[in-house]
Amino acid sequence: MSVDIFRKSLVDRMRLIGIVAGSLAAMNVLVLLLFGSLGEQYADILEVMPPEILAALGANDLGTPAGWLNAEMFSLVIPIALVGVGIVIGVGAIAGEEDRMTLNVLLAAPVERMRVAASKAAALVLLLAILGAVSWASLVLGAALGNVEIGADMLLAGTVMSVLFGAFFACLAFGIGAATGRPGLAAAVSAGLAVLAFVANAFLPLVEGWERAQELSPFYWYLGTNPLVDGVDLGAALLLGGFAAVFVAAGTIVFNRRDIGV
Repeated sequence: MSVDIFRKSLVDRMRLIGIVAGSLAAMNVLVLLLFGSLGEQYADILEVMPPEILAALGANDLGTPAGWLNAEMFSLVIPIALVGVGIVIGVGAIAGEEDRMTLNVLLAAPVERMRVAASKAAALVLLLAILGAVSWASLVLGAALGNVEIGADMLLAGTVMSVLFGAFFACLAFGIGAATGRPGLAAAVSAGLAVLAFVANAFLPLVEGWERAQELSPFYWYLGTNPLVDGVDLGAALLLGGFAAVFVAAGTIVFNRRDIGV
């Protein structure tokens, strides 16, 4: 791994991470303050929603802190932030530079392609971890300020699973971009599969005979294991992290071998 490329990859994306992290932190705190003051009353109103919709949002019990956070943050806002940022960074890591014709300058340096890819992939994962860390810290702060009884360890478990979920699609975008050099394709495939994962998790249980197919969705690996209540599911975490590693490795191998015209 090249320390210089790793550091440059971090610096280039810190503004994006700062904006998203600040917005996400503010939302986390506000949502927990809202639950602390109006949680039970608001939960009564939302309980009239169809149980299928609540299940799709991971909010089977809106009267509890875990159910509330699943519905308000962990089912959409947090994964969208992590997946969106991850795809942007993953696409730009190799394919974006190649499309902007700046990759030839980078590869002109005495650094092997494998080291370039490894440095950028490591920066991608660390940036997602930083975003996750800020999100977790703001959740802990919001819970303390709102007197919401949910442990920091359970919030950490939910955050870890959300970061792994984001890394799954970020590394998919990275791998496709590195293998093809086509940022549009990498973005479309990774974003499309992220939407498909959510839809499959939400609606397959409603289709007779297809209930168990829900378990094939990465979104189910992330939230269906209910990390805010039961902690990190090791099997689900290994699936998300393992696939992310495979995507990076496969993309790096192809990137190392293909002709990119430099």
